Amino acid sequence: MGAYLTQELGFTNVSRLAGGIIAYDRSLKTAKEENADIGEPLFKGTNYVFDGRVGRQITNDALGTCITCGSETNLLSNCRNSSCHKRMVQCAECSTNLLGTCSEACRQRVLNGGMIQRKSVSLTTEITGTEDQFEEEKKEEVERVCHTLDQYSSLHSSGVPPFYGAIEHNTKRYLPTGSHMVSGVTQGRLLCSLASMTREGRVLEIGTFTGYAAASFLKGCSNAGEAMGYSGRGGRAGGPYVLSLERDQRAYDVAVAHMRVMSESGVGQEAASKALSLSDERKFLESN
Repeated sequence: MGAYLTQELGFTNVSRLAGGIIAYDRSLKTAKEENADIGEPLFKGTNYVFDGRVGRQITNDALGTCITCGSETNLLSNCRNSSCHKRMVQCAECSTNLLGTCSEACRQRVLNGGMIQRKSVSLTTEITGTEDQFEEEKKEEVERVCHTLDQYSSLHSSGVPPFYGAIEHNTKRYLPTGSHMVSGVTQGRLLCSLASMTREGRVLEIGTFTGYAAASFLKGCSNAGEAMGYSGRGGRAGGPYVLSLERDQRAYDVAVAHMRVMSESGVGQEAASKALSLSDERKFLESN
């Protein structure tokens, strides 16, 4: 960037931050924790990075424009449709509605598990009397091909309630550097199934992070409790129960907020809307 500014744009007084933007971000967080006055930040918005995080949020300034609705946002992502994988700026609400994709077409592709559809046409020949009549009978035969285990699992798994998508988006916004650790749809459905098959619906989880897996375990343990005919609320003494441990205070705060929303509103659209409204560090802390 420095070379571009000097060689292409003609600037002569170009300075660089010591250690780069990431080091500056660390110094901002340290100053914030120590309640030090840092004045006006020298860098605003989200810093683009060349790894799975895509963007590392430095400040809460929304300097980008959502490609879907045009609202201001600071979220960077890649389209979840592996055949597209478009790099884009998209707000949390549109990303939730489109399942992390850039368009309705890509959303449908993801819903169908990334399948490739091939149409084959079969020709039948019918001879009647003295005239040859060739009738082309078009039969659309859809051949579903799954190229990865994840695609196959997505195709044969039940749908995911909106609340889980809200957890993913809150994690990307509040803890972007660790957002790749979220369990996700396929793993979450598996964890729910495993918890459903437990004898008493009791699970110990090491590492809560932001609560995606914990929410999946809770749903599975609830299923196990219903199968056992257990009535009432489980606890340490007995019944369906999930004990989850987390050492990172920031992740813990986000997870607790998510669990509180889930306990009050379930996992439907109302819960998702409440969870998305917490996409702010201050609100997460206030909710706890």
